Amino acid sequence: MTVYLVFGCSGERQREDGGAAGPAWPLTGEKRSALGKMPRVEREAWLKAFGLPEYEARRLKGTLTIDGVLDEPDWRSAPAVELLGTRRGTKPKLKTTARMLWDDEAMYLAFECDDPDVHAPLDKHDDDLWRHDLVEVFIGTDQSEMHYMELHAAPSNALADVIWADFDPEVDWFTTPGWKYFSVASGKKAFNLPGMTVGVKINGTLNRSDDTDGGYVVEWRIPFAGMRRVVPSLEKSKPHPIDMTQFELTPIEKPVVGTVWRMNFNRNDDSTKMTRKNRARTDVPVIERTAWSPPIRSDHMPMRFGIVRFIDQDK
Repeated sequence: MTVYLVFGCSGERQREDGGAAGPAWPLTGEKRSALGKMPRVEREAWLKAFGLPEYEARRLKGTLTIDGVLDEPDWRSAPAVELLGTRRGTKPKLKTTARMLWDDEAMYLAFECDDPDVHAPLDKHDDDLWRHDLVEVFIGTDQSEMHYMELHAAPSNALADVIWADFDPEVDWFTTPGWKYFSVASGKKAFNLPGMTVGVKINGTLNRSDDTDGGYVVEWRIPFAGMRRVVPSLEKSKPHPIDMTQFELTPIEKPVVGTVWRMNFNRNDDSTKMTRKNRARTDVPVIERTAWSPPIRSDHMPMRFGIVRFIDQDK
């Protein structure tokens, strides 16, 4: 596994010869603010110099029981990555690690989440699970940075599946986050990924804020057969808001050894002891958001998704 996450206080990586080698985490508030004011070409060049994290997903050797207990040898050998704060790449209050495996039929994800108050009151498919505790994966099956699937798994065992696309070259993902110019409900209506299974193991009690929990584990099987890609259409990307139900969806090509996808592993945390008591408005969730590849702005920035390579178990 190769993970290019470089930590420092100056916001710049240092070469061995002492010279600057480009920006690095954590990102200062001043630099993040300056990015929004940069001309688009200059900003995108800066973001490319920043680099992206890379992960080598190993082929599954044995079998897995999807139960939230990561005791199989394949999980023990799968490299783990730690999630960072989404805006500046800072160390979050709660630790989250993610792992990935794959075989010919599916990809497998495991999230281990520290959490003093596991809170996931929504339990129906395609509920607004993002408002409370959950983990997410964003999947772009090509390098276009224009369309991707967004999948949710909550500690309540509920799942959600959404698809997004934008082929309008005039839209700036950084200054106009996707959710502002999409018909948000259409992403759920347009896409369903059957056959997903999830196992959750909670160290504590779900939806009880009068005790202290240890956290939870999500083990997730996502079949390739249900995945879809969006057929490009500039016409259907205009006018805004974009209606995802108008796009044609086609099956993806299953990955093989050497395939590269653009992905991100994310988590939302809604711990009552940490955040809900501090809300100014009860209708707006106060959530700690973390990601493997911090998007800096909205989570819906496919240009910031990390690079996942599918490899054999033993290289």
